[in-house]
Formats: sequence, C-alpha cells, structure tokens
Amino acid sequence: MRTSWIRWAWIVCLLAALVCGSSAAYAGGDSGQVSKKMVWSCWYWPWVDWSDPNLYDYDEALDRYDYLTWIYGYWTYARDWEYENHGPPQNPEGWWGHCHAWCGAAIWEPQPTKSRFVSGVEFRIRDRKGLLVESYNTCADGSSYEIYEELPSPGLFWRYLRDEIKGVDPIHGSKRALIGELYYGEEIWNYPIYKYKVKYTGKQVVSGTITVYVGDDGDPYYADSKKLFSKIFVYQFQDVYLDSSKNPLDSGVWLGSGPYHRPDSIWRPYYADYYTTYVENPELDEDFLFAILY
Repeated sequence: MRTSWIRWAWIVCLLAALVCGSSAAYAGGDSGQVSKKMVWSCWYWPWVDWSDPNLYDYDEALDRYDYLTWIYGYWTYARDWEYENHGPPQNPEGWWGHCHAWCGAAIWEPQPTKSRFVSGVEFRIRDRKGLLVESYNTCADGSSYEIYEELPSPGLFWRYLRDEIKGVDPIHGSKRALIGELYYGEEIWNYPIYKYKVKYTGKQVVSGTITVYVGDDGDPYYADSKKLFSKIFVYQFQDVYLDSSKNPLDSGVWLGSGPYHRPDSIWRPYYADYYTTYVENPELDEDFLFAILY
C-alpha cells in the first residue's frame, strides 16, 4: 500500500509539473516606456469657479499676461475672455476643463521648470504651464490629429503603444507619448501615456492585461511642481491575434464593464509650429507668448 501511494503521488506531481510547465510556455509579456522628461503633470484648470485655481482667476496666468501687454501699451482682455467662454457663464459641469489641452502641451512642449521675468512681470511655473495649456486648447477639435482611434480594440490599442511608446514603428522615428481618453462614458478625461506593460497567455491568440501609466492632473499642486505624478489604469482583454513577429493585430475584446474597463480613444495632435497654432483665446499674441514660454 505504501509503495502504491508513493507511486500515485509521484504521478500526480509529474502531471501537475507538466501542466504548469505547459502554461508557463504559453505566457508572454511586452512593455515600453518613453523618458519621464517627455511628459509632465499639471492641473486641469476647471471651468467651474468652486474648484480653484482657474485660468481666469486674479493673479493667475491670464491676469499676468494682460498686465504685461498693458506695460507695452496694449489693452488685452485674455482673462475676461477666458471667464466668459471657459467659465461660469457656460454653466459647466465639474469635470469640464483643459485636460485635452494639457495633454497636447505635455507631450510636445518641454516642461517649464522655473519662473521667467518679462519686463518685470514674473511668470511662475504655474503661469507658464497654464499658458502652454492655453496654446493647445483647440488641438482636439477633430481636424488636427496625427493619430486618432475611437473605441480601439485591445489589439489596436496595444499596437499603438508598442509602435509609439516602445518605438517599434514610431511616426517620428523615435519614441513618443500618446494621449488616452480613458473614461468610457459621457465625461472626458485625457491623460498622456508614457509607459505600458502587457501580460498575456497563449501563442497566436492571447488574453491578458494591458497596464498603462499616465501623467496626472488631479491636484492643483501639480501646476507648481516639476515632478511627474502618475496614475495607473489596468485593462483586461481576450482573443487578440498576434502575427509571426508577435505584433498584435486589430482584434480582441475588452472584459468587464463600467467607465474604466476600456479606453474610449487614443490620439495625438500635430506639433504646434507656433504658440498660437491651437489657441482659442483671441487675446493671446504670438510674440508675447514667445517671450514668456520659449
């Protein structure tokens, strides 16, 4: 009896080892990251007046801009325009803000890391970030995308991450961050994606998770900081097809439900050749922006 028990125990262990070894053989992963210096955190600059600071507040970026132009004999009303068009008169929802414009600026423009004085007017880090955000305000109007995919499949989402962030086949010849609209629903929350990890099981048809790491804009403190504050989103997927080079194809389905179970879109605007390329506020001038931001 003792010999029989040992033999059966050995057979069970052998079968378990074979099963585990087989599963391990079909496990895989993929990852990529751009330099953290290529993205930066900020505040989303809401339209509502109960979530300060706002770009139209006294002594914030646009107020200082108007004071600078006054010194030179120009009477601009950038602060007033912002209040009327991106403020309480629009009856905004609490989530309305400038996250899309921050993302465009955060992946294309270097982060301001110190104050700049122009004709005696100090533009702090927060002011310079705020004006960069203003300079990308129309970058998501539907006509200025070099990348745009709405409701991407898991395979397509992974492929863009792989091409652009890992640098497998990037548009500009080197790694660059993407923007993800990562709230699946009526609200819109954009983030710059700078890193991803994929874990999967299977060979030609795989299932697993995609984890993305993004810069965050959820705290007003971030507007003054030079540090990158991160946020993580994890998505589950199944049935993504891989080609012979293990590149994901446009395939698969997302698992789960709710506003964070899948990305709503991925996008990236064209680079703004001028600070006024994507400006909406008509009171902002290229020469003054150049003096403050360059």
